[in-house]
Amino acid sequence: MTSDGDVLLHPDQTLLTGGDAVFPVFIDPPWSTGKSRWAYATNNNSSNSDVTVARVGKSPDTGVLYRSFFDFPLAGIAKKYIAKAYVQATLDHSYSCDDTITYLWHAGPISSTPRTKWSPTMKQAIENAYSHGNEADGCGPKDPDMTVTFESSVITSKIQDHAANSAPYITLAFCACAGNGSGETTQDRWKKFFPNSVKLIVDFSSYPGQPYGLQTTGAACSAGVRATIGTLTPALSAVFPDADGTQALTTKWEWLEIPATGTYNDSTPRKPAPAGASVPAGGRSTTAALSGLVNGKSYAFRAMATDPAPYNLASAWSAWCEFTTDVSYPDVTATVTTLPAGPGEKGVFTLSSNTSTVMKFRYGWSSPPTTEITATGAGVRTATVTLTAPKFGENILYVSAINSALTEGQGSVAFIVERPAPPANWWKLETRPGVNQTQALTDDRVGAPIATPLAPTGVTWSPNLRLPGAASPTFNGSSSALNHNQPVVDTTQSFSVAAWVRLSALPTSEDNVAVSQDGTSAAGFQLGVRMAGSPLTPRWAFVMKDTPDQTSATRSAAAVAALTSADVGKWTHVAGVFDRPSGKMQLYVNGTLVGDADRAATPWAATGIFSIGRGFNTTPAKWFTGAIADVQVYDRVLVAQDFTGSLATDAYPYNEPGMVTAPKTSAWDFKNAYPCYEITPDPATCRVAEVGDFSRQLALTEGTWVGYGQRNKALLLDGSHFVEDPADPHYNQVTQEYGRAQNNLGDEINPNWSDGAVVRTDASFTVSAWARVDAATGRQTVLSQDHASGYSGFDLQFTDTSGGQWAFTIRAGATNTTAITTAAAAATDPTEWHQLTGVLDVEHRQIRLYVDGKLAATTPMAAAWQRWNATGPFVVGRSDQPAGFTDWFRGGVDDVVAYQGAFTDGGVRDLYDTQVSQTGDE
Repeated sequence: MTSDGDVLLHPDQTLLTGGDAVFPVFIDPPWSTGKSRWAYATNNNSSNSDVTVARVGKSPDTGVLYRSFFDFPLAGIAKKYIAKAYVQATLDHSYSCDDTITYLWHAGPISSTPRTKWSPTMKQAIENAYSHGNEADGCGPKDPDMTVTFESSVITSKIQDHAANSAPYITLAFCACAGNGSGETTQDRWKKFFPNSVKLIVDFSSYPGQPYGLQTTGAACSAGVRATIGTLTPALSAVFPDADGTQALTTKWEWLEIPATGTYNDSTPRKPAPAGASVPAGGRSTTAALSGLVNGKSYAFRAMATDPAPYNLASAWSAWCEFTTDVSYPDVTATVTTLPAGPGEKGVFTLSSNTSTVMKFRYGWSSPPTTEITATGAGVRTATVTLTAPKFGENILYVSAINSALTEGQGSVAFIVERPAPPANWWKLETRPGVNQTQALTDDRVGAPIATPLAPTGVTWSPNLRLPGAASPTFNGSSSALNHNQPVVDTTQSFSVAAWVRLSALPTSEDNVAVSQDGTSAAGFQLGVRMAGSPLTPRWAFVMKDTPDQTSATRSAAAVAALTSADVGKWTHVAGVFDRPSGKMQLYVNGTLVGDADRAATPWAATGIFSIGRGFNTTPAKWFTGAIADVQVYDRVLVAQDFTGSLATDAYPYNEPGMVTAPKTSAWDFKNAYPCYEITPDPATCRVAEVGDFSRQLALTEGTWVGYGQRNKALLLDGSHFVEDPADPHYNQVTQEYGRAQNNLGDEINPNWSDGAVVRTDASFTVSAWARVDAATGRQTVLSQDHASGYSGFDLQFTDTSGGQWAFTIRAGATNTTAITTAAAAATDPTEWHQLTGVLDVEHRQIRLYVDGKLAATTPMAAAWQRWNATGPFVVGRSDQPAGFTDWFRGGVDDVVAYQGAFTDGGVRDLYDTQVSQTGDE
């Protein structure tokens, strides 16, 4: 309890999907710190009756006033329509034998006990309820436990407001005090509730999504393109999404004739609408054939949907779909014969037309299609094509049929593919605490087909090249390699190979190959640096030979830009892709397609050694000079979204982080943290163990407090010591409170802790934390990393600029004269918990700020920015200047995590969803 008796209860973050949502409660166990002891509420199995209940009002035993606070997660109902919301609890005991009142309040976030100043703010009394449940003998027979319900339109409105603003949480409180603060000392209002019984119950519905995938008799609609169809009785079709997948939607349609002016609006006369229908959420609905169309005229249609009663929520209208009728055009349809298993994987499609004069078809993934194939067959003309699905979720194959009069009819087929397949093989190639060289050389995929580690020859391991605290294999350019004694890639089929590479010198005469697979006298593929042209110029390239003979033609997908000395010492992600159905080779550098090539010859099988660090030219050759990490092999084509990631949409309900991985370098969730009373030699005090993979710790300064966070405990910083006993030597002590990362330079038995960085700031990185401020004033730094110059390498902050902003800031260099780049966004309710994520994307020269999983700001890096590495300790709670530490944070920090690499939008959203949905007692 706090000094005024507030009992702080934190709920299990469980959301029942669809219909009613119930948010139950869990309670932390008791613990103590410093020279005093404060009891937390425990679960109902505890024998300590004083802490098994949520108390309200004035205790008849001690005269202490109690309030009980409950923190409920709302991420699962963000942007939903709230039909009804109410709070329910079970009353264990009341002082009075008769009904007395209890008030439900909207409160500020739970932060900590026992400190009075950390107690949640009481914002608004929103409802009340009467109840009684006296267990004493004075009322006659003991009253049974009573279910108490707080229900009103005010509660529903409050939850609707939070859902509309995607608020991650809401804190509600039970209090004996009325809205004007009166009545809290009234003895009759003393009550005890079972904390695990307290529930926020929400009846909600998702708004139907905007219809998509509009088609006219099979012809897909594309923005700015007016399809021509060969019928006067077309059927209209669309997909009707809704996140509540079990619901059935009612469709609605509008269509009109486009005036001669080519423009139309809400006043343009509509034609008689086709009947709506019931369609499962996410399903495609097709109307009956329209009538009354005139040959040669142009038309437009759109669709919307309404979900079922009692919600009756309407979607937005779809975009307009335009088409023109011309009965001289041949008909054409496309069907999926074999559905691609996922993006980058092949499928089989059948094209057909009932027009006997059709000579050929065209097909492609954009409109109008351009690739041609001859039509065959008598009567019904057909063709079959094998293609690779180009993206996640919905794909549209556009087709057309061309007859002997060269008239072209149009059609399409839409289909949805599943999530992308992970790599078939994955060697991370980095040691760290708990991962030795043998493990780093072993295929990391669960159930990987290759159990034996790669065999190293002449490889050295260099520390801190890519990840602080990790070592990467380094290749000498003449004899170093990591080999697997059999093939890994089937070079006769589609495949992709990707790696992070770091040149330590620029090639001058011979190729530098990072990954290859031997054939008989030529490599089946080579990925790395190719020397070509006159004079010889180094470029990133993906190379394949027409035949196993070294003298056969070389096919190279190469970057246009030549490598320069600026590329030396810089980690670069390179990926080579071979698409068997199209015969295309592609090269991606840092996630961007930079080169492609046609491979006309039939692919051949390279069945020799798979090697990292060299190529092959009859014998091993083309040795790599530098370091290589994170090698991934896929038995499919990598598509653009594999690099960029993607956000969940109605057509594809998954956030995809992308395959350009950003390894986690540190993480602290504070679940097992304890306050820092004073610095002592005891290794168990004033330190927070990392929950990541590098066995780091966060060293806390004196006076730092630990209390409730966004889902469990959090670091709480306020600049004054937490003791409340005037006799304590630390009472009223002004403190400089923060945490700094430390690496163990010793071992577990004899640790040697040293302050250190957790990310390299001369390369892409991502840092994230949950934060809330006590007061929205000044500049307050959540995360930073020091440098010897006295300037932080980055700052993730709150600032009171422009009415309050979250900001992510980097310097172009380590001096006061270097430019500063800032990505900033409005800080709405900064005293509530929010997830903040800052991304430095060196490859695309931009920084990004995300708030609660959503991209809030993107800023190009200053032209003056050059790679520089802030090598000081990673810090929670302050920034650094040459004049001294500054920008102290005042508030709570939770779930701190750092990654070496730039997270995508989908990756950040996935991180947010994971953290906000986890239960606090995990």
